[in-house]
Amino acid sequence: MINYSIFGSPSIADHFDPRLVQIYKYCSVTGDEYSVTVEKYALQKYKSGNYLIQECFPDLTPQERDFIKLGCTPPEWEKVMGPPID
Repeated sequence: MINYSIFGSPSIADHFDPRLVQIYKYCSVTGDEYSVTVEKYALQKYKSGNYLIQECFPDLTPQERDFIKLGCTPPEWEKVMGPPID
């Protein structure tokens, strides 16, 4: 399910909207905070291990889903894997 072994675990904070949470961490490449806001229910559904991340977060970009799944910001991903291939 969720494996943060390489990039470290992002933090989860409450949002001003009680239906939402913010998942965030500081990028090891840029030093900037990177965050994604999602519905609490969708995150709980994903963490249950019974659903694919694409099912829980269909409106997120692949990079945002990788951040939730791996704790990897887009700049960290590019540093490890190289630039995206078009």
